[in-house]
Amino acid sequence: MEENDYSKLKGVAEEKHFDQCIGRVGGERIDNLITRMGVKKADYLFRDAGVVAELKVLETEFAQSAEAEKKFAIIRERCADLSEEDATRLMFRGAVDILRAPLQRIVKKANTQIRETKQELGLTGFEGVLLCVNDNYKGIPPAIIEALISDILTGTNFRSIRAYVYITNHYIELPDSPDALLLWRPRYAPLASDNLQKFINDFGRAWHDYTEAQLGPFTSRTEQDQLDLLPASVVTGVRRNQRYEPPAGQ
Repeated sequence: MEENDYSKLKGVAEEKHFDQCIGRVGGERIDNLITRMGVKKADYLFRDAGVVAELKVLETEFAQSAEAEKKFAIIRERCADLSEEDATRLMFRGAVDILRAPLQRIVKKANTQIRETKQELGLTGFEGVLLCVNDNYKGIPPAIIEALISDILTGTNFRSIRAYVYITNHYIELPDSPDALLLWRPRYAPLASDNLQKFINDFGRAWHDYTEAQLGPFTSRTEQDQLDLLPASVVTGVRRNQRYEPPAGQ
C-alpha cells in the first residue's frame, strides 16, 4: 500500500472555506454590514459570542525576497554544526530580523480592521480575534513563526486583538504523535474573557469537523491545554523528520 506524502497535501484553510464554515458557530460576513466608504473592515462577525474576527493568510511570497532567502540560507548553514537548542535560538533571531517587519504590518492591519469595524457598528465590548493561516510558508519551524506573532502582539499597540489562532494549511509533525497534523493553536491576551476561550475552542472543533467533511476522516484528532511546539517540524516527505517517540506510559 502506497503511503501518503503529506508534504504534498494541504488543508482547506482558505477564505472561501472559512466563509462556509463560520455559520456553524453563528458567524456572518461583515462586507454587507458596512457600506460607508473608507472604513477598514474585518471579515467576520459573531454576534452571540461578541467577537469580531479578521482572517490573514501567510503565503510563500509574504516575506520572500532574494535578500531574505540568502539570509535564511546562511542561517541554515550555520545551524548544521550547532546543537538543536542553539540552532533553534539562532533561527529565531534570524526570523526576528527577517520576518518581524512583514508580520508586524499584517498584525497592524488586522488590528485596525477590527477596531474600525467595532467603531462603525457600535460593537461595545466585542473582542477581536486574528485568524492567522500559514498557507504555504514553510521556511522556518512552526514554533518560531508562532512565537514571533505572539511577541509582536505582546506590545501595547494592538489592543483590539484579544486573541489569535495560528492555523497551518500544511502538515507538521511532532515526535510524540504518530500522525501528520494540521494546527489550530490559540493564544490569548491577559484581558481575554473566559467566554472568548470557550468560543475559540468551539470554533476550532467546528473547523476541524468542516475540514474532515471536505478531506475525509482524520486518522486522529487531539486537544491539548498545553502543546510544546519546539520539537515540531514541517512534514517534508513520506519519511518522518524525527523518530516517533510514544508518550510515557504508552
